[in-house]
Amino acid sequence: ISQQLAGVKRMPIALAKQSELLKQVDLVKPYVDDLVNVVDMAAIQKAKLKIGVDPLGGSGIDYWRQIGNAYQLDLTLVSEAIDPSFQFMSLDKDGVIRMDCSSPYAMAGLLALKDEYDLAFGNDPDYDRHGIVTPKGLMNPNHFLAVCIDYL
Repeated sequence: ISQQLAGVKRMPIALAKQSELLKQVDLVKPYVDDLVNVVDMAAIQKAKLKIGVDPLGGSGIDYWRQIGNAYQLDLTLVSEAIDPSFQFMSLDKDGVIRMDCSSPYAMAGLLALKDEYDLAFGNDPDYDRHGIVTPKGLMNPNHFLAVCIDYL
């Protein structure tokens, strides 16, 4: 990287797709199918929660859609915007775009919808962080993780 990838060979995507080294693998379905082994999906179905999800332009859009369909959840993607410049994001308190799901500034879109859903989720674009919105507001993610650890 310090040499700006000098010497790294590149090829067009069409040519790469013809290579026997490239394999297309569906990572979504096995993940969605296995959720039932970690999360009580029947309890979520039975609760008939109205769920809102803002993927915040990230990689999990198709995961959420398939989770909703596979488990017959009342799940709405409140935004399907995919924009690598993140122009759809609310600015943080200092006027900078941050994908921090624990920030009420980043989660402003979902917070504005808090009364429309029993539960709402947001994830940062690479899905290693989350935000949870209830009718009472944004939940502290550390509190949620503590409950998850106890559950697991």
